[in-house]
Amino acid sequence: TVELRGLTEKLNKNMGRNYQKNCSAVLGGVGCRFDLSSPNATVQVSAKRIEKETVIFMDDLPDLEQEWFVHGALEFVSGENFGQKLSILGDKSINNERRVIVNQELPYPITHGDQLILTVGCDKMITTCRDKFQNVANFQGFPYIPGEDWMMAVPSRGVK
Repeated sequence: TVELRGLTEKLNKNMGRNYQKNCSAVLGGVGCRFDLSSPNATVQVSAKRIEKETVIFMDDLPDLEQEWFVHGALEFVSGENFGQKLSILGDKSINNERRVIVNQELPYPITHGDQLILTVGCDKMITTCRDKFQNVANFQGFPYIPGEDWMMAVPSRGVK
């Protein structure tokens, strides 16, 4: 593998913080400080079946709300797909089963009983940090900065 870099590569290095509305921290990382070993942050389940190559069904998890694992990860800890880690795009309970949609097809077919670990996901919004994780003190974004359209605003006297 070869990677070519020009003289301007040094300009791509981040200097300081980026000011953005969404959180810049990784869930469970140094800036976030959310404990991924806390209850319901990770759950081990058995796969039941697969549909459309990217939809995996398992027993329902009634204690966890819909879309709890969206933006999280699914990792295989047994079976032919051992070690595969996929991003979770969707998560719903349907007819006493939990349906998880992943971002890509698996290299090998899933068999009934394959063990999976589901890790909770974060969409990096302050409301999620506050309501889902009770971790707003560690939010690493700037949710109240004005958007780009504030420069186009003009003063007005009021509605006539």
